[in-house]
Amino acid sequence: MDDNTHSRAERFLSAFNQVEELLQRLAGGSGHAPFITLLDIMARRNPTVRTYYADLTQYARLRNIMVHTMREGYYMAEPHEQAVVLLESIVKQLSHPPIVADFMTQRPFSVRTTDPLSVVVEAFRQYGFMRCPVLDEKGIVGLITAKSFTRWLAVAGSEEEGKYLSLQGALTQPVSVLLEFCAPDEYAIVPRGYTLPDVMQMFQDGVERGKYLQCILVTASGGAQSPLVGIIAPSDLPKLVLTSEGR
Repeated sequence: MDDNTHSRAERFLSAFNQVEELLQRLAGGSGHAPFITLLDIMARRNPTVRTYYADLTQYARLRNIMVHTMREGYYMAEPHEQAVVLLESIVKQLSHPPIVADFMTQRPFSVRTTDPLSVVVEAFRQYGFMRCPVLDEKGIVGLITAKSFTRWLAVAGSEEEGKYLSLQGALTQPVSVLLEFCAPDEYAIVPRGYTLPDVMQMFQDGVERGKYLQCILVTASGGAQSPLVGIIAPSDLPKLVLTSEGR
């Protein structure tokens, strides 16, 4: 076995051992669970592991062949350079996952509860926004979406109980009238240090629960009363997937 092949094999085994240690740590269990068991556990929790599940399964088989059939001076099976590079990339993604501050839309458009609805309508029309955080003097109090706006218009535009408003009259109303029509489970709030795998998992969990997240709002500390610093929308997901894969 030449030096390059030996070096590649050693890099592969080193990276594999690092992945195994990281999975053990992320799984939070005591003792030493088999690699495939760790893989199955973390695939349910971590989007990065889920993305590379098939690759890591094959790498585990290759690792076993290499370790158990090693001969003096050479391995019976040798990894391809692309496999080594990918495995080393997985180590980096698991040990240093990107955080939301690196890819969120910074300084997102927002409105105050006292602003007229015309401000929201104009922003939706001019910039094509689909959602808009609502703030009061304390912090985030809701998220306006096209759906919540439509719910309110259905009531405000009815003649029942004297609630009828013309469109012009509706646009002069304060944003606060929409809050009771905003669904609190349509958004989540996370700190700027939240990791990309965790954010992707939140969107996935929402889909599985049938509660589709309209966006994830990012604040300095993760609380509703902390300054709003960014937003992540479903339209950002393709970019998030590429980032999670190290592209």
